[in-house]
Amino acid sequence: MQYWNSDGFKKILAINSKNRMSSNNREGPSLHIGGSVAFAEYRRRHKELTGKELRNDELFLMTHKTKNEKKWICGKSERMWVCFNLISSMIFILKVNFF
Repeated sequence: MQYWNSDGFKKILAINSKNRMSSNNREGPSLHIGGSVAFAEYRRRHKELTGKELRNDELFLMTHKTKNEKKWICGKSERMWVCFNLISSMIFILKVNFF
């Protein structure tokens, strides 16, 4: 406990917090609705309930949209989803046309 209250630790904490906020257009770290549940645990639970593997895109939607209204938890999550889909589409087009 003494370490967590030390000036050295508080300095590191302030630097790390500033660094997280300085990236991603000052939006800070990504938000999700998963709480303390690890994404691997979400995958395990989903497979246990449904018998099928959870794809990355399904996991992202599960953890970045509200459960009832299915609204994005933040604008950053929505923009990441749009970028993901654009990149996926571009990769698909490249594979179809060039490979």
